[in-house]
Amino acid sequence: MSSKRFVQYYFNHRRTIQSFGAVLIALAMVTVTWVVWQTGGIKFVYSHSMYIPILAAGFIFGLPGGIIVALIAGIALGPWMPIDTATGEMQEPINWIYRTGYFLLIGGMSGLVADSLGRYIDYLRWLARHDVKTQLPNRKQLFEDIRGLTHSDKPMKSKQDKCLLIVVSIDNVKQLQGAFGFRVITEVISVFSATLKEHFKQAIHLYRTDSNQIVVLMKSPQNMIENDLKNVVSLLKSTVNFDTYSVYVSTHAGAVCIASHHEEPETYLQQGEIALAHAYAKQRDYAQFSSSLELTLQRNITLLGDLQEALRLNQLTMHYQPKIDLATNAVIGVEAVIRWRHPVYGDIAPDDFIPQAEQSTLILKVTEYVISRVMRQIADWQEQGLRIPIAINISSHDIMATGFVARLLAELERFDIDGEMIEVELTEGALVNDLAHTQLELLRLNQAKIMISVDDFGTGYSSLQYLHRLPIAGIKIDRSFIKNLPHDDGGRYIVDAAVALAKNMGIQTIAEGVETPSANAYLRKIGCDVVQGFYYTQALPADKFVAWYREFQPTKTH
Repeated sequence: MSSKRFVQYYFNHRRTIQSFGAVLIALAMVTVTWVVWQTGGIKFVYSHSMYIPILAAGFIFGLPGGIIVALIAGIALGPWMPIDTATGEMQEPINWIYRTGYFLLIGGMSGLVADSLGRYIDYLRWLARHDVKTQLPNRKQLFEDIRGLTHSDKPMKSKQDKCLLIVVSIDNVKQLQGAFGFRVITEVISVFSATLKEHFKQAIHLYRTDSNQIVVLMKSPQNMIENDLKNVVSLLKSTVNFDTYSVYVSTHAGAVCIASHHEEPETYLQQGEIALAHAYAKQRDYAQFSSSLELTLQRNITLLGDLQEALRLNQLTMHYQPKIDLATNAVIGVEAVIRWRHPVYGDIAPDDFIPQAEQSTLILKVTEYVISRVMRQIADWQEQGLRIPIAINISSHDIMATGFVARLLAELERFDIDGEMIEVELTEGALVNDLAHTQLELLRLNQAKIMISVDDFGTGYSSLQYLHRLPIAGIKIDRSFIKNLPHDDGGRYIVDAAVALAKNMGIQTIAEGVETPSANAYLRKIGCDVVQGFYYTQALPADKFVAWYREFQPTKTH
């Protein structure tokens, strides 16, 4: 057995070893005393055998054990043990006192060594289970505690009681560290820990399981799970004081109930992180784990892996949804919408894979693929005598990527296409991310006569400063405000304001998601410029769009 395993075995079975050790040490002392007596007395060498139980006592029971056993051994071989049992000659007091002193020295030293070694090993064990900076238990301790809960024979006080695991993640780590250094995250977690402990008293256990992540473990009645989860999240919404600054910390949380059956502890943490990822993706404060979330996450991850292969094998196709000028009822352009027919999952909507791609650099390849297909489509339509501009969606990754605008302009030149045949749609978030860089890139697009529109207007940062600083030609009002027009008062007010703002600034308004005659009529009434949606048609493949376009063009009554 290696020294590491020996130490682990000792500390894992310390009480058992001490119980057996006490019996063996007592037997050893009795045996040595008996041997010394039977061999003729203290003058013979057998008395030195008493050092064995003394050393053993010090190592097993520490300083107190070594001292006590040394005293007992000194008395056992002391005043009642003759020098020579044959003659009955007794020891001088100085002899057995001196010997007892040696026993105490040996027992004390072995005990001190054992205690020092024990304290150091206890510290190493603590270090392996705690975060040094915050003093909070770590992931390993969490797993041990969960294992203790799930393997415990003690039932909950009530069948309605559940053990709730909540994973809380700090989202704006890079911004905080960039502004205040690495120490700020440790301080934030310490403040979070103190806040939660003060509120929940002894009913909560906290762990730091990652550099920007803490885990809350607490018992909660079945009917209080949602309330306790909300309390944890709300307590962490307040700002944190760091040095002389008041710091805003963005957090999301995922929760899972720990069942009584013997599940692996790692599984519960994984499930909590799945719920956390869902909350982050949906921009919710928190989410609870369910098996459907796990399947969705697994599907999304595998989709990203399959997406690269789909790009290589041309499994992605482009559909085109027309944009209708409400003043003339003419098709003035189309929006390119990507479609994916997966060999296993079938048709996959863009909302099921584009958001995941946008969280990685894979979106750059997707956009490159879209631009290439769109350029070819414009060229094909021009050969057919159709001059139809196409709008493409651009992410923040695209606009920030080095050389993106240059590659787009190069594609226009390669296919001999005018810039006015392309419209670029960007979300508000993409615009305000490094505004200075974005302004320069969009000016280059504008100089090439490419139209620039703000997509999903009103759902993002709701910052209007870029509308007059950037060469924006249009705003695209999000479908969530359009779908219930004109009966939804809230949506109507926002749409009215957006149209009025655009008119005052001399830019175009496009409404997406128009599905009913009443919504279409209302948008025409308030002066919206362009609409698109199922009221006219869904996005169509290129050949079907051409057929629809030729049939629609003469129609003037919508």
